[in-house]
Parts: sequence; structure tokens; C-alpha cells
Amino acid sequence: MERAKLWGVHFQVARGVIPWLTPTYRYYRSISLAYVAGKVHTIREDLGSTADVFDRAVERRLVQGASASAVRADLEADLHRARGRAHVPRLEAGWGGQEEREALRDFAAELDLDPPALRETLEKAMGMRAGLPRLAPADEQGRQQLVHPIPGLWAGLVDDTLRLPERRGVRGVLPGLVFDPERLVVDVGGRPVFRPRRDTALLHLGHPLFHAALAAFARERFPGESSASRWSVRRGPLPEGAEALVLLTLEELAVNDLREGFHNWVRTVALPVRRGDLAPALPHRAPLEWRSDDGVPPTPEDLAEAREIWLEIHREVRAFVDQSRRELTERLRTVLQATAASARKNEEARFKTRHGEVSALIENATMQRLERELAELRSQAGQGLLFDEDVADLERSTAEKEAELRRRREHYVELRDQLERERTRVLTHLLPRRYEMRGEAQVFPVALEIRLPEVRR
Repeated sequence: MERAKLWGVHFQVARGVIPWLTPTYRYYRSISLAYVAGKVHTIREDLGSTADVFDRAVERRLVQGASASAVRADLEADLHRARGRAHVPRLEAGWGGQEEREALRDFAAELDLDPPALRETLEKAMGMRAGLPRLAPADEQGRQQLVHPIPGLWAGLVDDTLRLPERRGVRGVLPGLVFDPERLVVDVGGRPVFRPRRDTALLHLGHPLFHAALAAFARERFPGESSASRWSVRRGPLPEGAEALVLLTLEELAVNDLREGFHNWVRTVALPVRRGDLAPALPHRAPLEWRSDDGVPPTPEDLAEAREIWLEIHREVRAFVDQSRRELTERLRTVLQATAASARKNEEARFKTRHGEVSALIENATMQRLERELAELRSQAGQGLLFDEDVADLERSTAEKEAELRRRREHYVELRDQLERERTRVLTHLLPRRYEMRGEAQVFPVALEIRLPEVRR
């Protein structure tokens, strides 16, 4: 509305200073300034930006002389397009949307990632070389506190990212920790609302503490002094007829001929042990479904039993990893071949479009205009001029236009040559190497769990 008032002032001034604007102003008023201002107000409420829409309407009506109905129609169209760009689909199926929440749950299950896993990951990382536990039991609100003393390697990071500000010269306290965002969701008018609390910190994968935790585990993968093991032994339910279950976590990696990584994934394979031999892998299940939450550490007897099983099957496990590498290599090469054909087709279409755009831009927008101007100057020269100064100016203008036309033509040829060279580089050299695997895919065993029967034999 403030913008509308400002335009009203300009119109009143124009009426007093430039008389010929008065009929135009009156003609503009037939569109109803209130209508325009009302539409602008609507767009401001929806998008927070109104200047472009209002200026465009005023320019079309005052400068271009468009009809009131046309300006109205354009305003409606602008409003519709603006709303469409800013529209965020409403999630009708509850907080987060049922489909979206299920998709996130499925992805989290594939990553073996949920609030308990986050909590355990952080605690184990902080406990390396410092001992456990590092988190106190949860209170009635699901919050946990860090156990003091905080390990020296973590103390500075904890102070920087968690500790509350100092008040009245007293060092700030550490907030309670939660790993599930729903712990901070409250009901407001029948709708769930995420509401952070000052005395509670939500820890997620983007938090600096988790960056440090994941970096700590990554370092444990390399040779040297280590406080973590890739081996674990647990007891839990087994498939029917199985004496044990091997849960083998594999990391898959593949690079193309440009040394670009195009496949990197971690998966867990379940391999039953039957009659002392390794059976075929079970159908895929999300790693989260294989988790055992008994929390009971293995006994020396459990470790001895698992060691005997491993001595019987370790060669078969190695053979399974080798076979997985060969199968993954063939599968990825097939995918690359199919993708390469599609990528080449898309690139050819893109270069064709770019070539057409450049041609249209230079020929239509520039070359034709210069040629028209040059033809007009030559026509004037043919008609003859009265004064020598005019003749000199005309000859100079003609020479400048001809030089400009030559430069534009040379630039056009150069640009087309550059496009052709780029097309050759991409289609002949880049794409073939991008969609060609370098060597074989790599499959690395990351961790191994031997699951024993729930009841000791």
C-alpha cells in the first residue's frame, strides 16, 4: 500500500508539471489503482516481494498503453506463477507426511541409523582410550548427561558446542542430550510443533560432536594402535537350521577412467553357517533389522565358540568377498554402458541447442541489425548530401559499421569453432572415459559379527 501511495504522489505532481500526462493518468485510473494495490498486497503476504509485479503493471499501462483488461489478466497470471513457485506441498498425513516419514525410516534402516545408534556411536567414540560409560542413563524426559570427567580430546569441543554461556561469572552448565528430534516436539492446538529447549541439546549427524566421532572411527580403519575392533560376537535369534550367522559388512568402491568415484556404498550381508559350512547369503534385509539389543557382553566361552566357527569358514568368507567383487564389477560395467549411451545422446542434444541459440543470437539480434544499418547508410550515400561534413560523417559511420560487421562475423565463426572443439572434447575424450571403469570394483570387509544361538549348546 505504501508503494501505491508513492505512485499517487508522482501522478499528482505530473498532472501539475506536465499537462499531457493528465489524460494518461486518467486513462490509467480506469484499471482501478485499488485493484492493483490489492493484488500487490496479496503477493506481499504470500511472497514478501511486490516491486516487480507493481512496476510491470504500471509500465504496461502508462508506457505501453496496454488495455485495462490485459493488465488485469497479466496480474492474475503473475500472481498464479508466483504462488506456484513459492508453493510448498502440504503434508496432510501428520507431522512430516506419512510417505516422507516412511521413506526416511527405510533409508535410516539401510544406514543402520536411528536414535539408539546415534547415542551408541557417540558414546563408543568418546570412550576410545577413555573407557565407558560416557553417557549417564536417561531421565524421565529422555535426556542424558555426559559423564565426568570428559576425555581431554573431547573437552574443548564439548565446551565450544554444548556448554551454555557463562552467567554472573559462573561457568555455564552442560545441557541434557537427546538423539531423537521427537523428544522436542510438543502439541500446540492439536498440531505437533518442534520447539527447542535451552536446557536440552539435540545431537544429530550434522553436529560437530558427530563429525569428530565419525572421524575417530575412520582413523581406526588404518593400521596402527587401535582401541576398537572390527570383530564382534553376540547371541541372538538365528535362521532356521543355522548353527550361527555371519553378518559381514562390506564397503563397495568403484572409480572411472577419470579417477572419479561413481559408486561408494556400504552393505551388510547375512551368511548362515550350516553343518560347518557357509550357506548362500540370505535375502537382503536392512542392517537395522539384524541388530541385537541384548547388551550382554560375550563371555570367554562365546569368544572361543566364535573362533572355532571362524576357523572353519574363513576361506569361504574370503571366496564370497572375491565373488562379490567380480559380480559388482560386471554389474557396474553393464550400468555404465547403458548410461553412456543416454549421456551421449543428451550431450549431443545440448550442443545442438547451444549452437542454435548462438546462431540465432548473433544472426538475428546483431548481424541483421548491423546489416540493416549499413544498408541504410549506403542508401543515404547514394542519395547525395549537401555538405562535405555530412559526407565525411557518413563515410566514417559506414566504415565503422563495416568494421563492426567484420568483427561480429569473425567472432561468430570463432564461437562456432569453440563450440565444435568443446563438442569433440566432451563426446570423444571426456564421456568415454567417464563411463569406463578403471580396473575392477573394490569390495572391502569393514566389520564382521558372528551371531551365536541364544541358548548355549
